[in-house]
Amino acid sequence: MAGMYEDEEPWTYVTPQPSVLTVFPGDIMQFLTNGEVLSAPHKVKLNTAERYAMAYFHEPNFDTVVRPLDDPAGNDYIHYGTHFTNMFLRCYPDRITTRRIEAEHRLSILRDLRDKAVAAA
Repeated sequence: MAGMYEDEEPWTYVTPQPSVLTVFPGDIMQFLTNGEVLSAPHKVKLNTAERYAMAYFHEPNFDTVVRPLDDPAGNDYIHYGTHFTNMFLRCYPDRITTRRIEAEHRLSILRDLRDKAVAAA
């Protein structure tokens, strides 16, 4: 979704409502709940009137192996560092950091960390 405009498909502009707290669950919450709580792709439009916003990101440690709550011993997992890095590469393909990650083969380093974390979990 990165790089799209708010009037393009599939975005829908949602008019802010007074006294409403909006929460956007992320990919890890969707994975943990086996799809019961869906991740919400979103972006914030610059405002022309006063508003109050609070961003709070609760993320696991980069080396964390996340498994669904209903099957914690199963084979399905996400290595958070790999997930986060892949998301960054997908959303910001033209950034200098992306080029550095690719030039230094950091995804292969993450694969080694992931394999160690999965073996320890």
